[in-house]
Amino acid sequence: MKVSYFSDEAYGDLYAKISNNTSKYYQDEDWLDEYFKGREYKFESTIDFSLPELYSFPDPLTDENKTDEDIANVRIIYGQLKKLSPLQATNKYMWACLAHTVYCKYVQHRWNDGKLSENEKITRIRRRFFAVAALLI
Repeated sequence: MKVSYFSDEAYGDLYAKISNNTSKYYQDEDWLDEYFKGREYKFESTIDFSLPELYSFPDPLTDENKTDEDIANVRIIYGQLKKLSPLQATNKYMWACLAHTVYCKYVQHRWNDGKLSENEKITRIRRRFFAVAALLI
């Protein structure tokens, strides 16, 4: 399997319209193909390897098992992606695409909190689906 990444245009479009799409980020259905309506929005890279399934504790997640889950998943991801160059490993288009596609269910599971305000949800989406650090927001 080849790793996919978002086009610059698709990344920018999704990021700019987070507030319009907030509810879509936590629904069960895939929504990107419909959202982009036939426009090309992701591309396959030359990086070819299998992407591992991530480990998920059953709900509800406690602080302790979130930490255990994070440690297990860091090991899983690193084991598969350690051959990436630093440039590849820091590609925001790749990580955002993985968070929106292959690992969307995991991101939803790990970071969903139904008690968040609309502004908190938007901030959470920026940080978790786009890897935007809190200091940059």
